[in-house]
Amino acid sequence: VDEFDIEVLEQNGQGVADAYNQILDYIENEYEIFGTLQTDFEVEEDWIENVISLHKKHDDIGIINAHTGIHRELDPNEPAYFSGRCFTAKSGVLESVNGWDENFLRGEDWDIRIRLTAADVRSFGTEKLDYSQMSDDPPITLRKALRKPTSAMFLAKYGLWYGKYH
Repeated sequence: VDEFDIEVLEQNGQGVADAYNQILDYIENEYEIFGTLQTDFEVEEDWIENVISLHKKHDDIGIINAHTGIHRELDPNEPAYFSGRCFTAKSGVLESVNGWDENFLRGEDWDIRIRLTAADVRSFGTEKLDYSQMSDDPPITLRKALRKPTSAMFLAKYGLWYGKYH
């Protein structure tokens, strides 16, 4: 870990997409690995070392996801291809799809997954980054609840194609 500067940024109450995009704006592409770990998750002490090691070993992979029971490259059609709860991405990958769409009530990870797939970003799933959840999912913030329902957002953004995809 000595090779990397690690900075923890916190943001409360604005939603996942808002938080991740604020972080991307803050770091302005001046990073090697972008990692997410939601605050209600617990990981092993060597989690960061595993992240760095896996990205070095799989230099041509853009995203590495935490996923129980696997350790291999993932096909974009597999459910594990992208999980927004605990993943890491190499510099430039998230910017290549313009980050997260902040208009979704839920499903930000499905939206970015569709765009990452379209951008041919390669993904690797591994239990070496696995986590355990310490509490129930937090309630939806009022700001997010006032947005359009997720199904309507997906249909508006992707049309009838989304119904076939999902």
